Amino acid sequence: MLETGVYFDAESDTLKDTEKLKHKIVHLTELLTEISQELEAIKDDETYQTIEEIEDWDVYFSEVREALESEYEGLGVS
Repeated sequence: MLETGVYFDAESDTLKDTEKLKHKIVHLTELLTEISQELEAIKDDETYQTIEEIEDWDVYFSEVREALESEYEGLGVS
């Protein structure tokens, strides 16, 4: 293999790389679990659920604007 210029890995290098990869897999699996839990917490939040229920944003903002204008007029501000 040396005469033909073919590169070969020493077994010790392969074992180190394998251990590094296993460690990285464990780390990424833990990170995935943590992010999944955070996502579920967001989905369970009342604000998220309210936003999720809005079907037409134009209608929603129009209604909010009308309600705010009505409240503003009720304050008697000139």
